[in-house]
Amino acid sequence: MEENGQGPGEKEMLKDTICAISTPQGTGGIGIIRISGGLTRRIVSMVFRPASGKKVEGISTHTVTYGRIIDDQNRIVDEVLLTFMLAPRSYTREDMAEIGCHGGIVPMREIVGLCVSHGARIALPGEFTRRAFINGRIDLLQAESVLEIINSRTERSLYMSQKKLRGGHKHILEKTRRRLVKILSFIEAGIDFPEDAGTVNFAGIKKDIENTVSELESFMKRASRGRVLYSGINSAIIGRTNAGKSSLLNALLGEDRAIVTEVAGTTRDSLQETLNIRGIPVNIIDTAGIRKTRGRLEEMGIKKSLQWMEKAEINLLVLDGSKKLNSHDRRLLEKVKEKLFLLVVNKADLPVKIEMQNLVDSFGKEKIVTLSARTGKGIEALEERMYSLITLGYGKMENDEIFLNVRQEDKVRKTLETLRIVREESLGQEYMEICAEQLKECLREIDELTGRNLDEDVLETIFSKFCIGK
Repeated sequence: MEENGQGPGEKEMLKDTICAISTPQGTGGIGIIRISGGLTRRIVSMVFRPASGKKVEGISTHTVTYGRIIDDQNRIVDEVLLTFMLAPRSYTREDMAEIGCHGGIVPMREIVGLCVSHGARIALPGEFTRRAFINGRIDLLQAESVLEIINSRTERSLYMSQKKLRGGHKHILEKTRRRLVKILSFIEAGIDFPEDAGTVNFAGIKKDIENTVSELESFMKRASRGRVLYSGINSAIIGRTNAGKSSLLNALLGEDRAIVTEVAGTTRDSLQETLNIRGIPVNIIDTAGIRKTRGRLEEMGIKKSLQWMEKAEINLLVLDGSKKLNSHDRRLLEKVKEKLFLLVVNKADLPVKIEMQNLVDSFGKEKIVTLSARTGKGIEALEERMYSLITLGYGKMENDEIFLNVRQEDKVRKTLETLRIVREESLGQEYMEICAEQLKECLREIDELTGRNLDEDVLETIFSKFCIGK
């Protein structure tokens, strides 16, 4: 693969002019059709008629022009706004056009069909962003951040993705790469000119590697917290039947998402929703109530509840404050200690019968939140306590956290692991060739991370996750 991931197949693809619908298909106010490639202006001139009577060739770059899309029989397909962008000042660094039309399925498909009939082809998933990467407008980290922006669920996750799109990760990665190239040059000089090997400053090299390891470790810690801010954590609502689990879910969401009745065992399967707690997505799972099962379906639901309890980072054990603890409560009280947890004593609007002092003595006040899911009293206190628990488990969330996806995190982790081996085992005149190979491996990992050098199959995997039109 050539630099920036451009191989023979990519060069052939770049010769094509591509088009696609870039807005979600369906009925809407507007729809956007994108065109990119060398035939863009010619295709636009075949299908678009400016209302002013001006020729398409006279339209200036980066301007919006009102007009109509005309089919081959000179019939009006739709009234549109055309934005034309000449290379290299476009998203793909190619000639581009965006046609803003009415957002129905029929007009959008008609316009795309006309573009195809005049020389374009339908874009592959993520191909516009892929071209932006191939043409050097963005690196691979920035390209992947486009998808992250689309999938952001909170303002803070959007901020992190936008920061990556602006190149926010480049500084440390480029600094690391430059430092490793410099170190490698000293090591290889010692290999190629053994008579001068004694001049290799291994003490200085070790210090540089230690500084690099320290910086990458800090980078990974920020990424770990950033992953929580972007992807969120799982929090399971567990408890015996009729403790108010579904009512708690509805109260947290501020809407009636779960069915709530006085009939025990209404929830027989897990129900998932996302809650935004101070910019952290919390995936709330309402599980089936724990009790002696009364059928195969209910038994399966309870089994899944216990599985969610194992997988969740935070468990909310709901206890019915209007009743004394029973055997199911006590079983869950023992099991809940295995993870981060809060005890939610529900039904505070009813007379208290639960053994509160025993709970306080066993778990401490800080682990107990008393509330009424029916009235909403105490819900804010629960959210505050959940946020405190998250920061206790993952550290304080700052505004400069970063997000690395699984592929990116794996590359940084492998680089770190190899550098630790170099620091501990490979520095010395007798190990110079081994050290050189290890440093080259670190550079390969960093280059694959940023897309400077990457296998085409990996590119296919990355961009296949994008929607068509992006």
